[in-house]
Amino acid sequence: MGLLLAIGDSICSGNPGYIGPDDSGQGGPSGNTASQFWPTVVSLRGIGETYYNSGIGGNTSAQVLARLAAALTAHTPACTVIHVGINDIYNSVAQATFIANMTSIGNAIKAAGSDLIIDEIIPYGGTGSTSTIQYNIIAFNQALANLCNTNGWKMSVGLYNYFLQSGTCRTPDATKYSGDLHHPNITGYQGGAQCIAAAVVPAPYVLTPGIEGTLASNYTCVAGTYTVTNNLQITTGNLTFDCAAGSIVIKTTGGCGLYTYGAGTIRVINSTPKRKVIFTSSNDDLHGSIIPGSTGSPSAADQTIPYIWMAGATTTSIDLEYIEAWYCNATNLAVFGWNADSRGSSFTIKNCVLKYCTIGAGATVGSCFIGRFTNTPAYLKSFIIDGLSIDSTNSINNSSITYPVGAFVVNSSSIKNVNLSFSGTALFGIYHQTPDSGSVPCLVENMVAKCSVKTYGIILFYSANNSIVGTIRNCVLWNTASSGIGATFYLASGSVVNSVFTGNGGTGLDRTGPYSVTHTSNDYYNNGSNAFEALTGTEKTVDPVLGNISSQLTISSGFLIPNGYATTSSSLLTAGSGTYASLGYDPSTWTAGDKSHSASDNVGVGIVYNVTPTKKKSKSLGWSGFFGGFRFGF
Repeated sequence: MGLLLAIGDSICSGNPGYIGPDDSGQGGPSGNTASQFWPTVVSLRGIGETYYNSGIGGNTSAQVLARLAAALTAHTPACTVIHVGINDIYNSVAQATFIANMTSIGNAIKAAGSDLIIDEIIPYGGTGSTSTIQYNIIAFNQALANLCNTNGWKMSVGLYNYFLQSGTCRTPDATKYSGDLHHPNITGYQGGAQCIAAAVVPAPYVLTPGIEGTLASNYTCVAGTYTVTNNLQITTGNLTFDCAAGSIVIKTTGGCGLYTYGAGTIRVINSTPKRKVIFTSSNDDLHGSIIPGSTGSPSAADQTIPYIWMAGATTTSIDLEYIEAWYCNATNLAVFGWNADSRGSSFTIKNCVLKYCTIGAGATVGSCFIGRFTNTPAYLKSFIIDGLSIDSTNSINNSSITYPVGAFVVNSSSIKNVNLSFSGTALFGIYHQTPDSGSVPCLVENMVAKCSVKTYGIILFYSANNSIVGTIRNCVLWNTASSGIGATFYLASGSVVNSVFTGNGGTGLDRTGPYSVTHTSNDYYNNGSNAFEALTGTEKTVDPVLGNISSQLTISSGFLIPNGYATTSSSLLTAGSGTYASLGYDPSTWTAGDKSHSASDNVGVGIVYNVTPTKKKSKSLGWSGFFGGFRFGF
């Protein structure tokens, strides 16, 4: 028994089929009472309630809050239903302001001793409808779900989805609306009432917002799970992933993703290692909310196009930080990249992890995990990677025409703090190329790569104008492919600093190209005869990678050094005090402090072990290794 008080906007009132008694601005009361939720709601609740409809057309959450106390006093309801929000969104009220108002409304109702139900905002296709309004309905509903979950309040879960056109994520079902695509008709009111009558305390972010179509104005995704049900083109607006309140999970259904076209931008803000953006399959039940229809068995075949890319953009930017990408098949495409000439645009990725992504056997030369994915000229103004892990859960299954990372730029590229250990074999590793103009600085720094790269692990590639100025610094590259080359230069000028390259029988550092390369300091490479040599012939210090080399090479700390210390003459390799150098042999057979080998030993892959009890082994390379100072170790 008791009274159910409904308070809110014109949808609560019943306009245009019915005008509630408090809706004097609409000339109420009048109309067919079936054109409102409340007769059906109280009937379905089945507890003998009466109801009072206090909906007023045009009301926002602030206006409902302002008149709530008087309504509670006048009616002393046993249950109060709040239906408000579309006018806040239409009038650009900030989501934070709306949630603050709804918090005050809910607290006041509970303090008055009334039960509480908060309605989801239903889809809108009326006058002035834009994609931003439609997306904000989803975001506001998601925030309401979280508010209700936190406070233990009931919500009309499923009301939004009931009013959706089948197969879409934000298009109103016209059969349930009056002609304005704003207010329900009798069918809509009676059907929607079932969701209100069955209200429950929702799980957090119970709604899975959908993203599709064209975004021509700004939109922000907040913490929670989103589905991409069709390609979303960002033309002139800014798509922002704001992780201030928590992680954002983007799940794709079928082959679709997000792309800039024109001046649109995509960016991630307020992200951290614990608050990040995760791109994954709709079948992935381990991340975010479970999507209806999920198989629970994700695979790379679920995502057959990039998660994010530039298409025909000329003045755009994509800035991603603390992101993960799972289950993407980059065959002939990429996980993140571009496929159009965009020389006014920049692409920045920081702190990125790829998991279970593949490049299949049918890939073309443009295939990559991150970078350009077309065979036609397609250059950016700048390309930056700072923090990237492509581990052995990822695979490349075409050794002839693929590379994991490709930088095609006219201004500059910088690829730093990278760990490559993907399975399979690629043609190239880190690939740089530029067109025929300017002086283009290309940097590869702090990279550890243990992978099979058929030709070149790092290639700084020339243009016809020979315009790249290349630098490789603090890199260890272990190319396990037979006769593979560690790194090569074809450029105007360049330098190698503090780096080790090996080629498994091939050249560690190929500097036979036609252009000048200056090896400035601390450079070691495995040449065609499998020997390390000092590039200047003078003593130099390499810390923490190697010790010093003049007449002999001394290992001073315990790190993995790839492929072989077979030397061209005897007694050129010595393990420093407290260190074992294992050159394909069992380190237990070695004595501390001193061990020499000659070329006749025919050693293979070498691991340097620090086995002194008072010292610790190097830890495996992880994110902390990238960002807390450069470290080597496997």
